[in-house]
Amino acid sequence: MKKYSIELNERQIKEVIDATDFYSRILSGQLDDIMIKGIPLSKEINRTKVRFLLEELKREMFPELDSNESYGIYNPKLIEKAKILYDIHQTTRYTYSWSKEPKGGIQTWFSDPMQASNEDLPEVKEIK
Repeated sequence: MKKYSIELNERQIKEVIDATDFYSRILSGQLDDIMIKGIPLSKEINRTKVRFLLEELKREMFPELDSNESYGIYNPKLIEKAKILYDIHQTTRYTYSWSKEPKGGIQTWFSDPMQASNEDLPEVKEIK
């Protein structure tokens, strides 16, 4: 299989980390993340209406899930795309975390990525 490379600055890699986490969560049924991460706090909106619409959307997209349920990342019913995004998220987050804090930390950001998809884990390296 062909491989590709991309170079990102620090702000860009943070956005990739956030975007892959966000999208994998949406695909797993965590539509409430749109309220949590997808709408700027300064934006003047009717949050009650948005929450209602998101609940309606979830019922349409994931009728088998209760309102507070989502698919776990290793659930066989979860689509492969969400798992691939999660793998990208984990490896990017892991590399970035160790780059910023070489002594490590206790957060999950420093834990070895665990493969969720059928694809090999992506390789992410810091460019020095």
